[in-house]
Amino acid sequence: MCRGSVVVCNQPELCERQARLSADWLGANRRIYFLQQWYGLSDEGLEDTLYDSIALYAFVGIDLVVENVPDATTLLKFQRLLIERDLTRKLFDEIGISLCKRGQQKGASLSIP
Repeated sequence: MCRGSVVVCNQPELCERQARLSADWLGANRRIYFLQQWYGLSDEGLEDTLYDSIALYAFVGIDLVVENVPDATTLLKFQRLLIERDLTRKLFDEIGISLCKRGQQKGASLSIP
């Protein structure tokens, strides 16, 4: 028997698919959150912007033929999850460390909600 964080299943290939979908969801929502912070967009504004900008929905990893952009309520729930688990600073710290290692950030500061 295979146990996932949300689903218990008897078929390993289904558990593997669920794990991939969860990782994809987390990655896309994390990139959406970054876009929102970098561009100062509201939840509704971000939703509209993702539909309008090929570059942004490609960055997020959304295929509009197959899936929809997360709605404003989903974005808000993800933000609350980050805040409840005190992950916002950790995410931006990791970005800063990565940029510094690449020599792409020199004393820049990020505004963290």
